[in-house]
Amino acid sequence: MIAPFLQGTSLPRDKMSERKPSLYILTASLFLFVVFLSMFKVSDYDVWFHLKTGEQVLKTLSIPGYDTFSHTAPGHPWIAQEWLFGVLIYLFYWAGGYAALTIYKVLFTFLTSAVIYAHLLKRKVDVYIAFHAVLLVAIFMSWRLLERPEMIFYLFISIYILLLEDFRLGTRKRALWALPAIMLFWVNIQYTALIGLVATGAYLADTLFGAVFESDQARRAQRLKDFRFLLLIFAFVAATLLLNPNTYQSYTFPFTITKEIKMFAINEFNPPNWGAHSLFFISFGASAAIILLNAKRASAAHLLIFAALSYAAFKHMRNITLWAVATVPFMAIYLNALKERAALSRAGQSLGGVLKAPLLLWLSLAVILSVSYYKIGFLMKSGWWGAGVSDRLFPVKAIRFMEENGIKGNMYNTYSLGGYMIWSAWPESRVFIDGRADLYGEVRIKKILTEERFEDFLDAFAFDFAVVAYSDSDKERFLEPEAVARMALVYWDDAAMLFVRRTPETAALIEKYEYRSIKPADASYRMTELSRALLIELQRNIMDDPKGWRNHKMLADVYTAIGEAGKAKEASDMAKRNSGM
Repeated sequence: MIAPFLQGTSLPRDKMSERKPSLYILTASLFLFVVFLSMFKVSDYDVWFHLKTGEQVLKTLSIPGYDTFSHTAPGHPWIAQEWLFGVLIYLFYWAGGYAALTIYKVLFTFLTSAVIYAHLLKRKVDVYIAFHAVLLVAIFMSWRLLERPEMIFYLFISIYILLLEDFRLGTRKRALWALPAIMLFWVNIQYTALIGLVATGAYLADTLFGAVFESDQARRAQRLKDFRFLLLIFAFVAATLLLNPNTYQSYTFPFTITKEIKMFAINEFNPPNWGAHSLFFISFGASAAIILLNAKRASAAHLLIFAALSYAAFKHMRNITLWAVATVPFMAIYLNALKERAALSRAGQSLGGVLKAPLLLWLSLAVILSVSYYKIGFLMKSGWWGAGVSDRLFPVKAIRFMEENGIKGNMYNTYSLGGYMIWSAWPESRVFIDGRADLYGEVRIKKILTEERFEDFLDAFAFDFAVVAYSDSDKERFLEPEAVARMALVYWDDAAMLFVRRTPETAALIEKYEYRSIKPADASYRMTELSRALLIELQRNIMDDPKGWRNHKMLADVYTAIGEAGKAKEASDMAKRNSGM
């Protein structure tokens, strides 16, 4: 399968035959790494409302224009600008269940890596440089390997740059008509279609600069001809941007929800920091140095794209992967140019004699094995590797408990769990809030976050039950005395706590299932009362959920507090085993 993929590369024949074994080994190891790296369980909170949207689009053959999923913004206008992604991801689910959501990540990570790798080999980049460039891109992609439309976005921008580079270098010019064709899909998948226009504009500017500063009249005439053709393509791409149900509004709304994003403190919209993103800072510094060393040969298109995407990456950490996908291939090409110039020097020839192909091959394999041990090994050890949905992250078992006991109606839910509740509990139950921050608006969010008294909070939104994650700022609020007087904890596991409102209709359910002594959200709560009832409730939870880690950790805390060191260690070891630590 690897050989046909490499047939289209344009390495010289002598080098191709000389390095064919190394090329095949490196290619096979690289793409095995890419596949295994992206093969882990569903981890995105928002994929669920995309799934439900896609299902509804296919059932009704219409694109939603207002909200039907929540009870806090019913009938409010909603710009479903990613509706086509919803359809696509639902078709994956329809074809292969939850495992197919993992296949979605694997497929688009593989395709994006393959396009970049083929691009570099086509540009006659040394196979070892190409190998490490794609490996670096794959590592950056692992930061955003989510079941989101951006996985398709990375593939599209890679294809755009490949075709635009062909045009810049004077080959396959007619292939640029693929750009507006791709854009027709892109505009209905995500607002990031604007980046395709930006990339096309950067190459348009590069073509114009080349024509203006070209001294040879014949070449200038050709460059002007190329400019006019690329300008036509740019116009078609720009016009295609409006071929979506929301026209220009698909692109304005991301710039109008900054207040909502700040109020929710969504981490991915923060700037990068050294502690978590040191690789990005190092890569950026190295890229800047490579550009400086190639200053006289650098393309204006490359510089414009590098500057624009570097600004985006430093502004929001979520854009770091985009920066890597679009700019690392440029850096590989420039690094290869430096290598070829260095090889002409006496020192370069000496170094080349030391770094023979077999040594480079073993060094490259050592690098990828080390990265695999760290990245993929962590996924396997923590229980994330594989396909499907983790019941540690999403309230899978809580939904089952709700269905078995007829719990439905309006809910309070943690922001991160809203999408899953839409997918699993709608239309019988409607969510409080979810990842569609633009839908709820600043006024609604402020009201949600500023109701101080629990009685006012409960009465204002009139929810029947609550599904609360341990990461939620309100987790302790539901365990305070005034909240307990109005709502009862009837279920909890590693993913969430489930509370129901105290009403005559829920009295029997509460009598049977309420946890009166356990308050699992915080250690200071759970240790307030060491009683037989506490141990009984913990043992009941462990019987219901023997693979849980939180219940065993709490049991270890209780045994420690009462001086049962042996039992405490046994429970603690079980907690570690179940958590994958």
